[in-house]
Amino acid sequence: MSIFAFNLNFTGPSTVAALGAQFQRRRVHKYYVALTARKPSKKMGTVAGDMAKARRGAWKLTRHDAASAASASAVTRFISKGVTGAEPEKRPLRLLVFKPLTVGPKP
Repeated sequence: MSIFAFNLNFTGPSTVAALGAQFQRRRVHKYYVALTARKPSKKMGTVAGDMAKARRGAWKLTRHDAASAASASAVTRFISKGVTGAEPEKRPLRLLVFKPLTVGPKP
């Protein structure tokens, strides 16, 4: 697994428009990264569901099983890996990388 760190400086509307166009053409991909002290139940997999309104204007993810993941409107792949060099007297850390998958027709 490769991890790339970078800093994007959105200084003007043309930059935002250009990046938005790249997302629309599916030339840019979004990843979310998290560190946790808890071990996930699986090292890698897919989270799938539909978005539904919850209380106080919030949204929640409704669950889908693996067989019906293709019909879900929100699908995210994830992988986790142990972090080396963490302090040995503390709980070991795990790195989680999430990649949302776009569901729907390509432009």
